[in-house]
Amino acid sequence: MLPLYQVNPIVCRCHDAIETSMRGVSPDEDALVVVERFKSGDVPPGDFKFEDMRDPQAMLAQVKNNNNKLLRRTVF
Repeated sequence: MLPLYQVNPIVCRCHDAIETSMRGVSPDEDALVVVERFKSGDVPPGDFKFEDMRDPQAMLAQVKNNNNKLLRRTVF
C-alpha cells in the first residue's frame, strides 16, 4: 500500500483530468453527434392502439357479433 504522500498527487492529477474532460462536454453538440451516429433512416412505427383496461370486467365480458354468436376474447 502506498503512503498518503504518494497517493495524493495521483488523486490530484486524476481530479484535474476529470475537470478538464467535464469542461469539454457540450450536451447539445454531443446529442447531435449521437443522433447522427446511430440514426438508421427507418420510418418510425405508427401509433399502437391500446385497449381501455380501467374496467377488467368489461374486458372479460363476452362480445356478441351480428349473428349472436359468441366470439372469443383473448386477454393477455
